[in-house]
Amino acid sequence: RLIDDEKKARKLNPGFDLPAAWRDNTPESLGNRLSEFRRNGVLPDFPLGCDFMPVEQTLVRALSWLKARTASSGGMLLTAISAIARSAPREETAVEQAIERMSLAQPRGLKERLYSRLIRLALRANRDR
Repeated sequence: RLIDDEKKARKLNPGFDLPAAWRDNTPESLGNRLSEFRRNGVLPDFPLGCDFMPVEQTLVRALSWLKARTASSGGMLLTAISAIARSAPREETAVEQAIERMSLAQPRGLKERLYSRLIRLALRANRDR
């Protein structure tokens, strides 16, 4: 634990104990508490602004979702099967713009077709976020 390391290094008083109010200050907890504000648009993804265009912001969310789902071999396999199993109809304009931005509107070869399907799956999964 970080606190134990800091006590050993004499950066914290040996009797220091983490206050209860600070114990829930984790990325997961903060994310859960802020999720409602993100969903209803009160808290934007980049509250201080960014250089990403709207289509790129959409892709950041989708690619983050895809990265999390494909982190393990099993997750990669299940996600790929899910992407392949779903038909690829023409999507709404935002999805098509994102696919175009990734240069996958007209995929060449099996690898690009799979990438296109995976990104479409991720974009659909993140549509309402």
